[in-house]
Amino acid sequence: MDRYFLLVLCLVTLSNVQLGQSQCDVVRIAAAVYEVVGPALETIEKDMKNMKSDMAQASAKKVDNLTQEVEKLDTRLSSLNESMRDDFSGVERGLSGTANMICDKIDEHDYQITTKLMRMNQS
Repeated sequence: MDRYFLLVLCLVTLSNVQLGQSQCDVVRIAAAVYEVVGPALETIEKDMKNMKSDMAQASAKKVDNLTQEVEKLDTRLSSLNESMRDDFSGVERGLSGTANMICDKIDEHDYQITTKLMRMNQS
C-alpha cells in the first residue's frame, strides 16, 4: 500500500470512529479522499525533493563562485607581491648605485685634498 493512502486511511478512521461508520465505509471514504489528496501529496513530495536539490545546487554554485573569487584574489595578491619585490629591488639597486656614486665623489675629493696638501708640504 502507498504510504499516503495509509496516512489518509488513519486520518479518516480517526475522524469516523466516533460517527459509528463501518470499516468498509471508512475504507471507501479513505479511498475517495486519497484519490483527491494522494496525487497532491505526491506532487508536494516531488516538489520538496526538487527544491532540496535546487538549493543544494545553488549552494554548490555559490561555493564554486566564492572559490573562484578567492583564487582570483590570491593570484592578484601574488602578482602584487612580486611587483612590490621587483620595485623594492629596483629601489635598492638605485640606492646602492647612489651610495657608490657618493663614495666615489668623496674618494675623489679626498684624493684632490690629499694631493694639494702634499704639494703644499713639499713647497
